[in-house]
Amino acid sequence: MKKWIILLLPLLFLSAFYGKAPEKQTVSYNILESDDVAALDYRKPKVDIISDIKSFQSYYMRLHSNQVPKPKAPSVIFPKNRVLFVSFGKQNSAGYSIELLNVYIRNDVLIAEAQLLSPFKDDFQAQVITHPYLLITVPKEGYKRVELRNSKGETLTSAVP
Repeated sequence: MKKWIILLLPLLFLSAFYGKAPEKQTVSYNILESDDVAALDYRKPKVDIISDIKSFQSYYMRLHSNQVPKPKAPSVIFPKNRVLFVSFGKQNSAGYSIELLNVYIRNDVLIAEAQLLSPFKDDFQAQVITHPYLLITVPKEGYKRVELRNSKGETLTSAVP
């Protein structure tokens, strides 16, 4: 009987550690901007990764190319951070927005969980094409890929820095 217990203990130990899903590492983030008038015409969910100030300034100008006067780009400390552009794509009316639910790292993947918020059914909405988006700062290190997931945990799109 003792031999069986001695043989089973290592198996129980291994299954306890290797049977668990990898832990989430919470990531600090900052929402720089949230709007629905992006000049970038993405039809489907999209995540873009911007890693330096020059690229960010150029991206920001394209993002706001439909506005006069153009707003000034927010300040970002790029040696330590990246900026993510998160979009659920084109929407057929006003009233849509994106709610960021969580940002974390699991298995070398930075995961941004978000949901598209729809306008209320009974509310009058302008019948215009909108492109709701978020600009988010995240740490530069600790992951090799970025995924946008919905509130059900389904991957909508991904990008590599």
